[in-house]
Amino acid sequence: MRVLFATSEATPFIKSGGLADVLGSLPKEMVKKGVESIVVLPKYQDMKLADKIEFVTNFDIWVGWRKVYCGVFTYVVDGVYVSILLIMNSTIVVQDCMVMMMIMKDLHTLILQFLN
Repeated sequence: MRVLFATSEATPFIKSGGLADVLGSLPKEMVKKGVESIVVLPKYQDMKLADKIEFVTNFDIWVGWRKVYCGVFTYVVDGVYVSILLIMNSTIVVQDCMVMMMIMKDLHTLILQFLN
């Protein structure tokens, strides 16, 4: 089974509340039970561990009326292989969670195609 979590925060990268704790620990435990877990979140400018992530690929997507660049990065969490996909967008400064969630909504199909 494969489970994809789309979130605005997850430890150890960025945290503002309890959601980050859940998305930092639940996927790791699911992997230990044999469930492939993928976490997708924005690559914020001020996130922790930015120097430890690995570039995977990039692609352009349509957001409204324009095409924008999206970078995809990955990171192994605490020795457990949870796919962490950090989405970076060069034209929209991601400070507003709602803006990034709108972008992630458009990305879900492309991400699922990328993971297959």
